[in-house]
Amino acid sequence: MQRLLALTALLCLVMVTACADTSAKIAGRWQFDNGQITEFMNDGTVTTVVRGSTYRGTWKLEGDRLTMVSPGDEDAVFRVVEVTDESIKMETDPQGRVLTGVRLTAQD
Repeated sequence: MQRLLALTALLCLVMVTACADTSAKIAGRWQFDNGQITEFMNDGTVTTVVRGSTYRGTWKLEGDRLTMVSPGDEDAVFRVVEVTDESIKMETDPQGRVLTGVRLTAQD
């Protein structure tokens, strides 16, 4: 029984560490293939510019599920398929459509 508890604790630690690593990779400014520019801040806030309109809210990552909340709007929920230092891919709906983004640098 103690061995099972120890293994469970270790698994939880690995999952928390992996989630923190992914959150750190997501933080930053991204340009997506639909033209939007989104900046995920380390403090959990997010700013998105789409077709000249700016939206502000919060974001959180739970496992591979990225949720963005904007006051007065529906929550936007994505499944993070892949994230690297340079790119991100997220499923946008149950049909599996993927939104792809590239990280913007300070000069962009």
